[in-house]
Amino acid sequence: MTWLAKTLSSITEKLLVALLSAMTLIVFAQVLFRYVLKSPLYWSEEAARYIMIWIVFLGASVGIRKASHLGFTWYVERSSSEVRRVCALIAHLGLLAFSLNITYYGSIITLQNTEQLSPGLQMPVAFVYACLPVGGILCIIQLIPILAKLVSQKTTQITAQS
Repeated sequence: MTWLAKTLSSITEKLLVALLSAMTLIVFAQVLFRYVLKSPLYWSEEAARYIMIWIVFLGASVGIRKASHLGFTWYVERSSSEVRRVCALIAHLGLLAFSLNITYYGSIITLQNTEQLSPGLQMPVAFVYACLPVGGILCIIQLIPILAKLVSQKTTQITAQS
């Protein structure tokens, strides 16, 4: 499972770079067309928004893998190793519950919106909602090795990178 998590994280990082680049180009083109050519692109704002949504949900799994999410560490850093391990276990179990939740309900929402089209791009809105189950599954895949390490090795290590 660690190999799968590492491979998917690497692929996700490359996809995030491509999405961020695409979003930057789209926004730049919109500014250029609107203010220089005086002919705004009707689809660019919607495309940039949808790309940003995908970046958020895909980036969450990379954040879990690298342990780069925001956290309150003042108390935990000053605690014993057993308290740190319990806090890490609770935090990651909470992340797992959240990831399972967005995967389940995101799948329902995605399937319910296969017929609805977005106003600017005229693509199924389900494509946008699909970021919920995809991001949730990626987060779950990143969390499983971390939780296994926390439970089995009695470690306070909270990243999956090692």
